Amino acid sequence: MTYPLRTGALHGLLFLVVAVSFILPVVFGTGALLPVPAAMGLSVLVGIAALVDASFHAFAPAQRPTRGLRAVSALGALALIAGWLVWLKVFRTIDLVSGAPYRVGTFLLAVGAVLSVFSIAIALTHRRVR
Repeated sequence: MTYPLRTGALHGLLFLVVAVSFILPVVFGTGALLPVPAAMGLSVLVGIAALVDASFHAFAPAQRPTRGLRAVSALGALALIAGWLVWLKVFRTIDLVSGAPYRVGTFLLAVGAVLSVFSIAIALTHRRVR
């Protein structure tokens, strides 16, 4: 399995988790289809897998065509991990809902979701170098 294919699959799963647990409830006002602690756990595990995959042989000469995809993938995974950790803190402390941690967590999850979509798009349009 090539790196762009793995990245597309990992970020597809990350975006699906963010969509059903964050985008639908926050943006559209619906109920979350996945509880926050479960979404956070799954997203952090998949995000760590994406980080490990992005860092493996990242600076090898043979990996030069995928370095941009690796950077976007790593930034997206880091943003999602940090966003879910902040949201778990907000979820457990109701007083933080109107404060800065809510805004920071929302921003990080939104950035992570956008970078996941970019990673999927780059992975799908990636061409092998001959």
